[in-house]
Parts: sequence; C-alpha cells; structure tokens
Amino acid sequence: MEICVKMHDLVCDVAIWIASTFGNEQTSVFQAGIGLTEISHIKISASVKRISFVSNEIECLSDIKISTSVKLLLQENYPLEKISHKFFLAFPALRVLNLSRTSIRELPSSINNLCQLLLILLQCCFELKELPPVANLHNLEVLDCEYTELRCLPQGMENLTNLRLLNMPVPDLKSIRKGFFLKFPSIEMLNMPHSCLGATSFDEISSLHNLSYLFITVDSSSCFNRDYSWMTRLKGFHIHIGETLTYVPYNKSMRVINVHKCAIFSNGELSGMLQFASDLYLKECIGLSKLIAYDTFNGLKSLNIQSCSCSFG
Repeated sequence: MEICVKMHDLVCDVAIWIASTFGNEQTSVFQAGIGLTEISHIKISASVKRISFVSNEIECLSDIKISTSVKLLLQENYPLEKISHKFFLAFPALRVLNLSRTSIRELPSSINNLCQLLLILLQCCFELKELPPVANLHNLEVLDCEYTELRCLPQGMENLTNLRLLNMPVPDLKSIRKGFFLKFPSIEMLNMPHSCLGATSFDEISSLHNLSYLFITVDSSSCFNRDYSWMTRLKGFHIHIGETLTYVPYNKSMRVINVHKCAIFSNGELSGMLQFASDLYLKECIGLSKLIAYDTFNGLKSLNIQSCSCSFG
C-alpha cells in the first residue's frame, strides 16, 4: 500500500534546506538506500556535520561516538523500533532530526538534552504512542507528529515558545491548561484536529497574530458571540464544529468549516465565521433555513449537505 503525505510549506522549505546543504565528503556521511541493518560499524569522523541513513533496513540505534553533527536523517527505516538511551547523548549539537516512517515505539528521554534542536519530524510513526518530556527543547521550531498514535501531549510542551509549526493530532488534550496556546506567539501552523477545544482555547488561538494555517475541532458552545475578524489573517483553515470529525479532502489553501450535529443557527451564531469559508460541510444539522437567511455565503465555492433536517416553507 502506498502512503501519500501532504507536507506543509514550512516543513517543505526546511527539507529543501537540508537537502541542499549536505556539503562535501569531509563534512557529510550519506549512505541512503543501500540495505544497512545497523550503523555501529560505520566509522564517522568527529568533523561530520550531516548524517543521512535514509531508506535502509536499520532495526536499532545503539551507542555511537560523535559530537559535531547538526543533521541526522533516518526516515524510511521501517524496521527501526528501538533507540538506546545513550544514542542522542552523542549529538549535543543536533538541530534537525527526522525519524519519519519508522517503527519506533518510544523516544529515549535523552532527546530532552538536545537543546539546539530546531526540527523534529515523526510523520507516519504508526507505533509511537507517547513522547518523553521536552521542556529543555527551547529552540524547537517544528514538531511534526502527523500519523502517529500519540494519546496526549508530552510534559514540558509549554516551554517550546519558539514553535512555528505544531502538527500534533492527539485525541486527549485534558492536560491543556488556561493560557497554553498563548505560550506559542510565533506559531504559523497549528494542527490539532482530533480533540474538541473549548471556548477558552479558541479565544487564545484567535490571538496568535502569526498564525496562517489552522486545523482544529471546537465544541459548538465556542461559536457563540464571537468576533471572527481575526480569521482574515488565515491563509487556510479546517475548523470542525462538533465532536465527531467528518472527512474533508486535504488542501492547505482551502478555508473549510465542517459542522456536525449542531442546531445553533437560529440567531445567526455562525454567520460571522461562515463569511470566511470557501467550503462548507453540514452533516446531521437542523435549522438550515435560519442559517441561509443570514446570507453569509458570498465567498462560498462548495456546499456539502448530508442528513440534515430543514424546512423552507
């Protein structure tokens, strides 16, 4: 089965930067797609800055001695399940770590010592269920955990105040306290669609002035008496209203509002938000005649209505 993953522009820009800065043989180790099963026997000079073992058959990352590398690319090593506790201690200068499309079940707590990390990519790590504490990763700008099995946020998330991209589709956000989203003033892309955020979190998100892309789920009560003028700053969004997600095809430039099992249209509660939507999905909703009466569809390009009860008589 072939898996296709859409990459956010910010992640793509960083990936291009990584690929274009491998340097010469004296500063890089590049052994991709050659069937490696382990790397302990490979001699790596202390001066190496960039290491790539992409698309191999590595099963375990054991101890290694090196101190100057800033980029470590290990994606598409599907057999990789285990990383020894001491492994990351050998990379104190590391800035970029890519473990996407591996079978890792957990990350060692020593990753919290990598204080210079800027980017962590963990896309399609389907066996990964939790992250260790991350409180010391103050410089981190990108944390991408798309298509993982994470159940909750890691301890110390509030310390990642330089985050620009947070892709964290976890279902349990009970650990989020008041003021959590205000800790990320530099955030440009926020993807947390699998938990239902309340009114307080929604208000905090609306105050993030650098935010360009937003993918969240909010409960219906969060939509009452809101000023939605802040949404003009967004280049793309998928906002799900209601606790059950309805599938919407991914497109980062779409401005999608997805409403499921709601009856909050009688007084125009959604009219302020809907004026910014290009695509509207309504499923199992009532009161549509009231919604339409507010004439908030000037920018709408697509309307999808499923199992809705409505009388226009």
